[in-house]
Formats: sequence, structure tokens, C-alpha cells
Amino acid sequence: MKLIPLSMLAAAFMLAAAPAAMAAKDLKASNWLPPKFPNSVGMKAFIDEIEKSTGGAVKFRLFTGGALFSAKATLDGIKTASADVGHIVYTYFPAEFPTAQLVSDLSMVGTDPHAASAALTELRMLHCDLCQAEEKAQNLVYLGSYSTTPYVMHSKFEIKSAADLAGKKQRSGGPLWDRWTTFVGGVPVNTPSSEMYEALERGQIDVAIYAAGGLKTHGLGDVAKYVTMLPLGGFRAATVFAFNRDTWKGLTVDERKAALKAAPLGLVVTNLEYQNGDKEGLKVAEQKKIAVVQPSDALSKTLEEFIQKDLSFTVENAKSEYKIENPQAIIDKYKELYAKYEPLMAGKAEDRDAMVKVFYDEIFAKVDAANYGVN
Repeated sequence: MKLIPLSMLAAAFMLAAAPAAMAAKDLKASNWLPPKFPNSVGMKAFIDEIEKSTGGAVKFRLFTGGALFSAKATLDGIKTASADVGHIVYTYFPAEFPTAQLVSDLSMVGTDPHAASAALTELRMLHCDLCQAEEKAQNLVYLGSYSTTPYVMHSKFEIKSAADLAGKKQRSGGPLWDRWTTFVGGVPVNTPSSEMYEALERGQIDVAIYAAGGLKTHGLGDVAKYVTMLPLGGFRAATVFAFNRDTWKGLTVDERKAALKAAPLGLVVTNLEYQNGDKEGLKVAEQKKIAVVQPSDALSKTLEEFIQKDLSFTVENAKSEYKIENPQAIIDKYKELYAKYEPLMAGKAEDRDAMVKVFYDEIFAKVDAANYGVN
């Protein structure tokens, strides 16, 4: 019998194993929102960019519209690697993400969603050990936060001052807006965004607090007569790209670098989709002769008074409710970062590439792909 040299056997084994070794990593991405929703559009931009920059070494199957998980089931889904990356709303999990609840309470600090998104992302990625510890405890790797455009007031009546809101039922999107409504003497009503149209039509609410885009996306243009553009804060308590930590560790350093380069694009696309939604909503207002009203000085002053008063509450609530020992340090850092990004984003709201460059240069380029989310 003719013996085959060991060297030839080894070579044959390596050739047989090569296709498996070179096979693309096939990952699953989950977003519980519909495919055309801003977050889903941003996630698709993110994963398309990774696939492109890795030459197909990393591929994704994107599931939207709750095809894999509902909003509240996504955390466990990503945590257990039933999917590899997903959109997680922190406010559904206050015990797991106390720092995110604190940041959510700052949603009325600053009106520029692009600056807010960058400030939040830099805060959680580069300056907040407690934030990173929360992510690690849930087996996640954090890759940035988006921001919706500011919520405004949709109503059937004109709102000139806080007195016009006394006794009125306002649709609230969470505790911060509950407190605002109470501050102006109104009644907070926790109505899901999907039910705003019917609630406003039937008089179950007098004011729908939601982004201007709701005039189109949620049918508010069919029932509202006025849109008062008082900036009542945007939603800033979620991450659209939460990686399973074990999946992240399984990527090569170059593949992690690709993800860190793709994240700024995904975040900016998400923010711009919300911005474009407002434009579409305001077109509906023009078509339907809905009055788009800039807030009076009196109303703006009332809002500023509320924000200042609520910051004191936020500090004490973070200590007692969220058990954060030094919330003021997080608040101060966020305000410092927002002040940094506001001028950096000024004049760039229509320039996607310029904003992506700000995100990358100021945040993601400073992240060590070899160690971030690994140790």
C-alpha cells in the first residue's frame, strides 16, 4: 500500500477547511419597526455599509416590522444572540439602564436633534463608565443613539400661552411630558402614538404631543387645526445598533472597524429620516390649511421655566429612583457635549456626509476597535 506523506495530508486538510474559514459571517439584524420607518432605514444603511466595506465577509439578514421580536422582546433577543444586532428602547428597561432614564429626562435640553444624537453617543461611548457597565451587564455593545425631531403640540384650538393649556388633556409620551403637562395645569394622558388620531378626533385628548411628521404618518393632519411649534424635546433613549457582545468579539478587528465606520452613517441617516418626516408633515399642514404657529414669547418663557425646574427634579429622582450616585456629573457632561456639537452641526442639517464626518472624527475614530466591547 502506498503511503501518503503527512505534509500532503495536512495540505489537503487545509484546502478542505478553507471554504468554511473564508465563509462570510451571516448575521441577523432586528428592528421591530416597519421597513420605511426612520430607524429601519438607518439600520439598513448601517448594515449595507458594513457589507460593502468588508467585501461581503460580514453579511446581514435584516428583519423588520417585528418579524423576529417585539419592541420589549428585543433586549432578550440580542442578549441571547437570537439576533446579532438590534434596536433597543432603553425606557422599556429602567432597572437595566438607569443612566439612559436619566438622559431621557434631559430630552428638552437642546433642540437640535443632530447635536443631541452626537452628544449622547459620545457621552455613552467615551465618557460614561457606568453606561458601559450597563451595556456589558446585558451582554451588549453600544454603537450610538439617534434623536427624533422635537415634539410639538397638535390641537383643534389655538395655544398662545400656558393659560390656554390649563385643564386640557395632553397626550404624553412618558414621565417628562407628564411633568410638563402638570406644570401648565393640564391633565397627562398616556396615549400610544398609534391611537393619537382617534383620541384627538373623539376629544379623549385636547393636545397630541408628537413630532410634526405625525401630521402625515399618524393622520393628525385630518383632525388638528393648529400645530404649535414649541420644542418639547425629542425621543433620545434608544440605540438602533446594539450588538450582541459575543458576536462582536467574534468579529475581526478590521470587521469591528468597519462597524465603527458604518455606525455614523446609520445614525445620521436615522436622524435625517426623522427630519424629512417633519418636512412631509408640514407639507400636509400647508395642503390642509392647518395653522403652523410659532410659540409666543410667553409660551417659550414658560417652557424655559419648566426645564430649569425639572432639572432639579431630575437630579434628585436619579439618586432616589435610579440609584445613580452622581447624576449631576452625567448631566453636566451631556450639556457640555451638546454645547460642543451645536456649532459643529450648524448649517449641516442638509449635508449628510458632513455630519457623518463629524460623528466619525469626534467619536468613532477615537474608539479602539481591538478593545472596545471586548474587555
